[in-house]
Amino acid sequence: MDPKNQTGNASEPQGPNPADPEPKQGPEPQQGDPAADPEPKQGPDDAQKLARIERERDSWKTRYEDLQKQLEDASKADDKAAEIERLKTEAATTKSDLEKQLADERKAARIDVMLASKRCRDIDMARSAIDMSKVTFADDGTVSGFDVEEFAKSKPFLFEPVAKVSTGAPASGGGKPAEAKTISEGLAAYFKDKE
Repeated sequence: MDPKNQTGNASEPQGPNPADPEPKQGPEPQQGDPAADPEPKQGPDDAQKLARIERERDSWKTRYEDLQKQLEDASKADDKAAEIERLKTEAATTKSDLEKQLADERKAARIDVMLASKRCRDIDMARSAIDMSKVTFADDGTVSGFDVEEFAKSKPFLFEPVAKVSTGAPASGGGKPAEAKTISEGLAAYFKDKE
């Protein structure tokens, strides 16, 4: 302890300490404190700190730009996902429309074959007179909702009449020639009469 302070009188002013070069007033200013030095001088450490801070700023700026780009890409991806969903829906709709169209064309082709087998004169006109929504085909090929025989009877003008072939020979018990049941019978009977 200091020998002067041993008296216990703290109110006595103490003189300047010859070991202190200058008397101290208030707290000692810190290095880099603007109050201590109105124009701070940049030393080599300050230039390095400034360069490091600028690099960090550039790094954060680059990171921010990357995140902005990722955000834009994500929004584009969301737009692409919505576009993909729209295209999937459109493809499903198109597929069902094409399957229905194919089924309708198959139905029309089967009806055309049935009409042609009955010697229909105008298949398009005959098909337009048929309510195709009522016609169905089973897996085994049977038709429901359309009977070609009845249709031919109801619209005979659409069908060619079936030619009846006569053998030229009188039917039994009458003077008319008998009708052949098949073309080959008719031809056989015709040539038989010519002999």
